[in-house]
Amino acid sequence: KLGKMSFTRLDGSKYTTVLDQKGISYKSVNNHVGFCAACKTLTDALNVWAPSGDYSEWLGSEYTRIGIGYDETTGYWSILTLN
Repeated sequence: KLGKMSFTRLDGSKYTTVLDQKGISYKSVNNHVGFCAACKTLTDALNVWAPSGDYSEWLGSEYTRIGIGYDETTGYWSILTLN
C-alpha cells in the first residue's frame, strides 16, 4: 500500500525547513514529489514526469540549483529546485 504524498516533512514542518537547517540560502524554491517504483534512475523519473505539463515549470530557467531524493522502499522521488 502506498503512503500519502505530502509537501511537509515527517515532523509536520514545511519542506523548506531542511534548507534553513542546513544553512542553504535561497530566494525561491519549488518542490516536486512523485511516485515511480519502476524508475531506478533520475533519467527514468524525468522521462515519466516530462509529459505532465508542469515539468518545465518546476525545472525552469530561474532555478540554478537542484536537490534530488529517492526512497527505494516506497518508490517516491523528491526534487527541490531553488535559486
